[in-house]
Amino acid sequence: MNKYVAYLLLAFLLVQGCKKEEVLTDVDFDLQFSTDTVVFDTVFTTIGSATKRIKIYNPNNKAVLIPQIYLAGQSSSAYIINIDGISGTSVRDIRIEAHDSIFGFVQVKVDPTHQFSPLLIEDSIMVVNGTGRERSIKLIAWGQDVHLIRDSVLTTQTWYNDKPYLIYGSAIVDSNQVLTIEAGCRIYFHNKAWMGVYGTLIVNGTLEQPVIFRGDRMDKSNYAPPVPYDKIPGQWEGIRFANSSVGNKIDYAIIRNATFGIVAGIYNQPGRTELEISNSRIYNHYTSALFATGAHIRAWNCVFAQGEWATLMIAQGGNYSFYQCTFAAYPSFGIKSGYALYLSNYLVVDTVPGDDKTRKTFFGELEKADFGNCILYGELETAVRFVPASGHAFEYTFDHSLIKGTNELISSSNANRFIKSKISDRDGSSVFEKIDTREYLYDFRLNKASIARESGSMDIANQFPLDLNGKSRIADDAPDMGAYEYYLNQ
Repeated sequence: MNKYVAYLLLAFLLVQGCKKEEVLTDVDFDLQFSTDTVVFDTVFTTIGSATKRIKIYNPNNKAVLIPQIYLAGQSSSAYIINIDGISGTSVRDIRIEAHDSIFGFVQVKVDPTHQFSPLLIEDSIMVVNGTGRERSIKLIAWGQDVHLIRDSVLTTQTWYNDKPYLIYGSAIVDSNQVLTIEAGCRIYFHNKAWMGVYGTLIVNGTLEQPVIFRGDRMDKSNYAPPVPYDKIPGQWEGIRFANSSVGNKIDYAIIRNATFGIVAGIYNQPGRTELEISNSRIYNHYTSALFATGAHIRAWNCVFAQGEWATLMIAQGGNYSFYQCTFAAYPSFGIKSGYALYLSNYLVVDTVPGDDKTRKTFFGELEKADFGNCILYGELETAVRFVPASGHAFEYTFDHSLIKGTNELISSSNANRFIKSKISDRDGSSVFEKIDTREYLYDFRLNKASIARESGSMDIANQFPLDLNGKSRIADDAPDMGAYEYYLNQ
């Protein structure tokens, strides 16, 4: 009897399992979407965009069969969709179980337009239900034609502000060649791309039209909550100057979001990088804003900010002069704050990367590291670290400069090295307009009560009478420290 009941139960289950679940097809079933508009920021020609995701949800108590999901522009559309694993401009018979959902993905690719200004690219994803009623998801992107530089060795040439430059892989300025970049140029770097300079780089930005170096991602990340890529460091590798590179000048540039903003010099190589940097902002870099190895650098009216090792890292000596500069060491997305300045006359390197058995120490002479009317500040207890090696020159001075730290941590008693400079352990709000380490929002202009105000040397200020914003720093009795002069209603 028990065996007979078991057979009946098994037969019943088999019959039930063979029944087809009822599917809504030719009725006006409801669907819900995660968004009604998908927006892409600027998309460069021929390269394609990041992928955007949408979600289609079935709120009904029964499965639905969507007859068609298609792009309104069909074959002429710049967009491509992938719905539940099926790609194209149109997909059919997409089933969604009751109270379940599917994902769709959208990309856009722009053909060269030979237009200097961005153009609006619109389309819609059309979703058809069982009665033929259509619902749409708008697609919006801005397309931009570009000069594409892909793994190129550059001879002498000039880049003009007609359309952006997009670098894939590398752009190498060859030895004895000169790359001149004119005001207003925008140079975008794809993931891991970099610029190398064996010859000479001349950047001719202006206050109104700075030259911008940045990553090519303009959308938001997939982090929760989404973070704009503009806040994320390490998107490209940076600008690297070889020891043979001389006569370099960077004026009114914005360099941001790389691993290293600028690398000047190669350890244990002959020659010396020569570089002038003026009126520039180099910030939000993963490792260091400026990493110099035995280089010769002169800089003024600059803001250097962010780097997990150090904002400014000087190793294996060299010759350096910084005037009216702000070095600010605060955290950025995914990185902690390092020192504002790490100063050393030697460098320890694994000559085979990652193999500590090949580790060697390379020494150099720190002939000079002068900081005049500068601010060196950050989140750490002390903003500067001195790492000298005996037997090699280690010369530095801070003239009318503000340094984060304490007298116990920074031995400032030597009047020849610390000339009317301030040592302060107060937080960044006592210096800068805005310090928000939670949202990574920083404004390194001085606030009204800043301890850096009216504390600079007039002799130094007279050499650089206009600040980074083009305002006079010699109009009152005493100039302020750093790249910015305080102005009411600035």
